[in-house]
Amino acid sequence: MYLPISVLHRSELDLLLKLIEKLSVKKPSGQTKLKVLKDIAKEHQIDWDTTESEQELLKPPEDLIVCATEISCACFNLTCLFF
Repeated sequence: MYLPISVLHRSELDLLLKLIEKLSVKKPSGQTKLKVLKDIAKEHQIDWDTTESEQELLKPPEDLIVCATEISCACFNLTCLFF
C-alpha cells in the first residue's frame, strides 16, 4: 500500500513515529557498555584496571547522527510511505 505523507492524520503519523522509534536499533551508551564489562569482569573474578576503557567509552562521540522523532527529521524527508 502506498500513501502520500500528507494523507496521514496526525494521530497516524504519531503512531508511525512511535513504531519507528520502538523498532529502531540504538547503540548503547558508553556508560552502559562500561557497566556490562565491569559486571562481566566481577562475575569472572578478573582484576581489571578500567582507566583506559573508561576514557575510551566515556568520551563524547565525534560524528553523531541524531534523528529525533520529529516530522522535520531527515528520516521523513520522503514524499510517500509504503505499507
